[in-house]
Amino acid sequence: MTQTAPPAAPRNSTRLVIVALALAIFAVVLTNIYIESVRRDVKRNSFNIYLLNRRVQPGERLRKEDTKRIAIPRDFEQSFKELGAVMENDYDALASGGEQFQRAASANDMLLFSLFTAPGGRDLDRGISPGRRLVSLPVNPRRIPGELRPGISVDIQAAFNLGGGVPTVMTVMENVRVTAVGSRTIADERDADPSSLRPISGYRAITIEVTPEDGTYLNMIERVMIGDFDLLLRNPEDQTTKIKAGGINPEVLDIIDKRRREAPPAKR
Repeated sequence: MTQTAPPAAPRNSTRLVIVALALAIFAVVLTNIYIESVRRDVKRNSFNIYLLNRRVQPGERLRKEDTKRIAIPRDFEQSFKELGAVMENDYDALASGGEQFQRAASANDMLLFSLFTAPGGRDLDRGISPGRRLVSLPVNPRRIPGELRPGISVDIQAAFNLGGGVPTVMTVMENVRVTAVGSRTIADERDADPSSLRPISGYRAITIEVTPEDGTYLNMIERVMIGDFDLLLRNPEDQTTKIKAGGINPEVLDIIDKRRREAPPAKR
């Protein structure tokens, strides 16, 4: 019995295979181009912060393998700068020099400049930003919603007697970061074992960082307002403000200036 040879593959089938392969290669190239474009856009519109991979102790030195890099949208850059986050350029200098930790930190904590400054009351002044001052403000803890802790963002209000039957409550400052609650500071909060922290009680004052001029005005405001300062807690990502220029509310400054003009001249 004579065997019949299998039919030859049609040329059209070979062409289809070649076209399909070419299209697949073209699709891969386009995908790689798109991915690279997205990477460039992300890099251009983001900045890097660093988280610790492990717990560190004072005296240890920073190594690149101790951290992981996290990309953050550039819209939040100013907020992270205010927190004291170490960013890319500074990180390279700190890591290449093996900067020594002065404070303890846990795994997944953000790498902050304050980790490289010594803690304790004796070094409190070294943590103040250049050109700024720490001031203490009296507050009533019973009027504060929830637990207040160092590092939280607040709006500050005060009541003034403007001649009516009811005191006028006005916003004094907005989006202010609390540096200390009573005697517990941000450094204490960061260095302590989270499981050992207890709600802060018995405090009568908070500490904030302001310009020297605003520090003087806050001192004067405290002398003419009614009672203590009141605090409104805010989400740290909420950057909406009514005091567009920042600092102390100009309407409150007008009250201070008016009281100063109305005050009788000092006796000689």
